[in-house]
Amino acid sequence: MWTITKIILFLCLFHFLTPLPSPAQLPQNVTLKEWREYIEKKQWVECLRYSPQIMEKYTEIADYLMFRFLHCFNSYIFDKGLSFPNELTSLQNKGNIAFSEGSIRLIRREFDWLLLHLYKNLDSGDPKDIQRLLLILEEMVPLTMEQKTAHLYLLSLTFKKLGLMDEAHIFSKKAIKINPKGTNGRIPILDVTPASNLLYEIVSSQSSTSQSMERRNLDEIKIFQEFENALLQHKTNLILESGVKYLKNFPGGINAERVEKKLFENLSRYLKSENKNKLKEVPSEFIVYWLKRLHVTGDYINSKELSSITGILGKNDTAELLWILGRTNFFLGDYEQSEKNLTSLVQKYPTFKEIEDAQLKLGLGYLRTKNWIKASEILEHLIQGGASSHTELTARYWQIRALQKSGAPKEKWEKKIQELIEKFPLTFYGLVTASESDKPLLATLFPQSTFINGGQEPTQQELEMIKNNPSLLTSWETKKINRCKLLMESNFWDEGYQECREIPIIPNRSWLLFLKSLFHNWAHPAPLSLLLFDLSQNKLLSQNDLKKIFVKPFSETIEQESKRNQIDPVIVYSLIRQESQFLPLSESPSQALGLMQLLAPTALEVARKEGIYLRDWYRQGRDTILNITLGTRYLRQMIDNHQGDLLLALAAYNYGVTRLKSWRQQKKDWNQSELPYLWIDELPTSETQIYVKSIARNIIIYKLIENESFKPSETLWRNMVTSPTYQ
Repeated sequence: MWTITKIILFLCLFHFLTPLPSPAQLPQNVTLKEWREYIEKKQWVECLRYSPQIMEKYTEIADYLMFRFLHCFNSYIFDKGLSFPNELTSLQNKGNIAFSEGSIRLIRREFDWLLLHLYKNLDSGDPKDIQRLLLILEEMVPLTMEQKTAHLYLLSLTFKKLGLMDEAHIFSKKAIKINPKGTNGRIPILDVTPASNLLYEIVSSQSSTSQSMERRNLDEIKIFQEFENALLQHKTNLILESGVKYLKNFPGGINAERVEKKLFENLSRYLKSENKNKLKEVPSEFIVYWLKRLHVTGDYINSKELSSITGILGKNDTAELLWILGRTNFFLGDYEQSEKNLTSLVQKYPTFKEIEDAQLKLGLGYLRTKNWIKASEILEHLIQGGASSHTELTARYWQIRALQKSGAPKEKWEKKIQELIEKFPLTFYGLVTASESDKPLLATLFPQSTFINGGQEPTQQELEMIKNNPSLLTSWETKKINRCKLLMESNFWDEGYQECREIPIIPNRSWLLFLKSLFHNWAHPAPLSLLLFDLSQNKLLSQNDLKKIFVKPFSETIEQESKRNQIDPVIVYSLIRQESQFLPLSESPSQALGLMQLLAPTALEVARKEGIYLRDWYRQGRDTILNITLGTRYLRQMIDNHQGDLLLALAAYNYGVTRLKSWRQQKKDWNQSELPYLWIDELPTSETQIYVKSIARNIIIYKLIENESFKPSETLWRNMVTSPTYQ
């Protein structure tokens, strides 16, 4: 709980901001929708002016309104620069404010950028006003440890600019106490924002670089100096020899981290050098750590070479190491060695956290070697073993293909097909298998009524329950639903979706029908999408629901840019639906922004080629027209780079061009299977596997809505980007 007093104090800073219009020039009162329109029209001055009034009036969603206010403030600073008056005014305490998980996520994200903008304006703004603002912020917003650290360093800087060094030192010490690592390296949360480099400069500028002059072992100093000299002289063999010697004798030494880092940076060179056997002397913990890093970065060739040279598997036969080496050999096409590693893992460590992945890779490996019987057996074990939904779906689909290839009785694999369609109808594999029937696809999915797989229509009693709301709502559920409703009906889509996410989705027919009826009332598809898989598995999803979920917002821009880039617009709708649920303010943990989730470097590169000037991607990336323009152009580039293969282009869009290219070069047989789509489930991350299949699923459903007789084929993914309609 945070008091509104601090918030109101902060808001009142802007009552005197120039050039804010006087009250006589503006209406005295505005509604929530009118305030939202100011934001949509980028009228930041009006947004700031009416923020105190709106937050007092709508206290039940004050936390989300605080996010929007911070957004307006950040945008105002971006456009106008920072200007504070010499005095602050205050209002009486109006009560307390509670932050939900959704609002905290949004506010913390926006707060990172507020810190950055304040730092950028330290020279142009009055340090005293910035200092007062920071002190108010300290208790106004629920901050993370890393944000508190950066916040305290900014305070330290303002005191330093005012010549108050004692106070600056006090705030630096507070920051060190909260987050000691922040003084020697990057603050973790800032590492994943474009603000990280700039704010790290603050941290490093205020951090003491001097180290305590403790007496150290003379041998350690001598060996480390040899290593540093070898680095300066670029002598590969000496670097390797002195570095290994240091780690071997002083694994916990004061410079061990630097030595390990420098050795890893040049590991590929050492693995090819005549002195590579020296790596056998590196302590096992460093070798295991390097193998993990090579695995994460997708460098499977060097991973295998390092494990072979050092013989690490015989020294350190852990579950994680068996899993890493099993996957490494799988991605290199060495299915025999992969089978040995993964079989050993499954037998020795049946409760290992990645056991599902290990078993699935075993099954896919058997498919690659055409051992259909073994593939079917291991995949059946996954199906019956309580695997996650994604793994179970994948296992079911490939087991069907294995049974078909093995010559198993038709009734056996037909039964498996029916089970897959019933349990996972609106997934990519559910739609693909359903399309193989002689019946139209919609008739296969909705055979008896308007509901999926013949689920029953609501009874009269249920309809009454829906009309009058469930009678057993808890106060917490009532509050969540009311907040969600107010936000969505006021066109605060991003905030409403965050709040709707916190409403429990439980497999109860009456509850799901109630939520479905509630979410159907809004024009935006995001909340209803939360029920997609639950409703499909509980047989409550109708054809009308599909049309509500798979809508086409921003159609004018999407149709225009799709035509310009010779892409079927359905592809763009499908990608946006997966990337952002059509929420313009969407932001991923890696700072991909907007409807099409573009990273700053990608957006800047595409904009440069298009002759578009980008001043600040974080602010401009949320502009729907600009985001769609750059995102659609980038998608076209991905399609061209992958010879018109849409599914491969989607994989590159998500996984990264360079990383996907490296994977294809190392897994030389990636496109040589007689089983279509197998390569998708062989991609290194489940995120990218799900991403590609989800967009493909979206495309099929959009096409079905356009044409009920539509059926997907393997040629679909090329035809959609070369259709004469877009020539």
